[in-house]
Amino acid sequence: MKPSDLCARCGKCLSVCPVFRATGRETYSPRGRLMALSGEAESASLLLTCILCGACEKTCPNKVPLLETFARAKLKHPISTKYALELYDLLRPFASKIRSAKKDLAHLSQGKVALFLGCGGEFLYPNAIKHFIKIFPEKELIFVPQDQTCCGLPFLAAGDEKAFLKSARQNLKALSLAEKVTTLCASCFFVLNELYPRLLGDEYKVLAAKTCEGHSYLFSHRAFKFSVSQEEIFFQVPCHLKNTEVYPFWRELGLSYYEGCCGQAGAFGYLFPGYAREINRKLFKEAFLTGPRFLAAACTSCLLALKKTFPEYPVKMLVEFC
Repeated sequence: MKPSDLCARCGKCLSVCPVFRATGRETYSPRGRLMALSGEAESASLLLTCILCGACEKTCPNKVPLLETFARAKLKHPISTKYALELYDLLRPFASKIRSAKKDLAHLSQGKVALFLGCGGEFLYPNAIKHFIKIFPEKELIFVPQDQTCCGLPFLAAGDEKAFLKSARQNLKALSLAEKVTTLCASCFFVLNELYPRLLGDEYKVLAAKTCEGHSYLFSHRAFKFSVSQEEIFFQVPCHLKNTEVYPFWRELGLSYYEGCCGQAGAFGYLFPGYAREINRKLFKEAFLTGPRFLAAACTSCLLALKKTFPEYPVKMLVEFC
């Protein structure tokens, strides 16, 4: 049965889709996209506004495989050169200023627990990665595979199937010897745990089964011992954390948190800044209501969004406050 045949048009997905709530456009809703895909209205621009957060599928009473449907559709509709060049120009200034944490951690070459860095861990928050290793309950077991690469989510979002498959195959090989895989980026976890097995076959299900999210692993091993008062921390809960089966550990840490979308969603925040600002309007309000001293993230996109929205605040990955 086709996904569109499973859809009851009940509209429950509309209440949780960040893009629909920001725009009010039916074509930018999960229901609208699904109907467009079942007809003749497929287009890259329609799919580009889907941020693959997974909220629609999680709330769907009929269990329509919306996430997989939209992900596969994106791979059939590459974004235009115009969008690609715009994104390249926005990110190019960072390229020459960044040092690779992966290379710094090359000495961690053997172990049982592979630390998957992702692009953010490798280039944007290396201190968080090193601190995570320091407080990891079994730090002597951690190793950092040097052949790992980007999880591929940016390529998937852009509809670059060849690059996405190349990244996935390279990571499958790089992580094959690990008994367990962990990562600090919720989006990387979402790709390894949710998207790889759905889109790429059984061998990726093995990888998904041994992959855990880093912050939740610390919580399960009672390794969260904050260096500042929890009441002073405001935590942006990533969509790619709350829309999975990960236990909502953040609700038991004694800190303020916001479970709505940050609006960044990888390239989305750069390509659609107006929509992104509308999405994170409530985040802005919630943060100021709590009056925090520190802002925390558990996802590369959320980290970028918080830094962009609150330039006057200290913004770090949650693990750095432990």
